[in-house]
Amino acid sequence: MDQALRDLLAQAMDKSGKDSVEMLVSHDENSGPTVRVTIDGQTHTHVLKPLAELYGKGVEAPTLDPASPEYMPLCLAIEESILSCERETPDLTDTRVLLALERLAIKPEADTHPDDVASDIQNALRMCLSLENYSRRDVQRALRKIAKSVQRHTRADGPYGYLRFIAKVFSTSRSFFRT
Repeated sequence: MDQALRDLLAQAMDKSGKDSVEMLVSHDENSGPTVRVTIDGQTHTHVLKPLAELYGKGVEAPTLDPASPEYMPLCLAIEESILSCERETPDLTDTRVLLALERLAIKPEADTHPDDVASDIQNALRMCLSLENYSRRDVQRALRKIAKSVQRHTRADGPYGYLRFIAKVFSTSRSFFRT
């Protein structure tokens, strides 16, 4: 975890007026993923730590259930990053997602190309691990679990089966929370 980022966000949450706080997560090519929090007009910038520095003790549950409260933030971070990448990269296929997940499951902090879905997944993991306590093993298990889901949906529904599946799940969950 990244205590400095947690403290900055806690300071922002302590502010009473919603108009007094703004938060932006961006990617600077030189420094990497950056969180900018503006509190009462004053901007605070925080560069996310490298993935290898963010691993914690972890959950280490006997099984990884993506819907469990322990692992949901981790799995959602990974899947939301894939969906975001799919929106920006129309030619993204399940196969490219699967290759990225399998590569990261071996070494989550591996070097990646900035335009690769693996890089987007790593950035999401960096943000998630900055705020949550997951071990390297937890991350690897989540990546493998999602890779199996990609394989299953691709077999059943073709080269975009998984991507269509998560798009549908996230659109359904958004409409559920709006009501």
